[in-house]
Amino acid sequence: MSVVIPFDRFRRRTNVPPLLFVEMFEYQLDGPAVRCTDQVASALANCRTLLEHARSQGWTVGFTISLSRTQKPKGTGLGWIDGFQPRRRDMVFETGGDSCYSSSEFAEAMTIAGNCFLLAGFSGERVCLATLIDAARNGHNAGLIEDATCVRQMQGLDTADSHRALVAIAGNHGTILTSREWLHFGGAPLSNPEPRYDRS
Repeated sequence: MSVVIPFDRFRRRTNVPPLLFVEMFEYQLDGPAVRCTDQVASALANCRTLLEHARSQGWTVGFTISLSRTQKPKGTGLGWIDGFQPRRRDMVFETGGDSCYSSSEFAEAMTIAGNCFLLAGFSGERVCLATLIDAARNGHNAGLIEDATCVRQMQGLDTADSHRALVAIAGNHGTILTSREWLHFGGAPLSNPEPRYDRS
């Protein structure tokens, strides 16, 4: 699998696109929503690395909170995963639907930030994918950090195949990156969405 990411055309840009963490709540680590503990552990470790690096560099970090009661198991609270509590300078968006664009402030904030942002965290097949699709509609360039994103097991697929399906679909709407690529290129901004993978 090869990846084509035209970073060089954005080298002169000085600001780094926001890195948004989706649904970073403790209930995501329990229960049946994400059934593969290896996937969760690996993605969470990559999220921690990304967050620590972003904060050490002073990059913009954001978090989403779903206001929908259907998104979390009954009887559970919305406690943040340890280490992912937003800080005063971080952006926090309260969403009323699957897409981050269901937050009235989100689109405006991403426009001000330069029309580019990246997603990582949980609910990859729901929140992340819906947001990537809406980004194109809003003239924004969005990316998904694939190895820092968890996916719920889809019907008829195991967790690994569910994750591959998400990446394949998301690649039609935005840029797909790994944590290593994002850190290696120093948070270079994203290109316009186009197919990223040669799967032959």
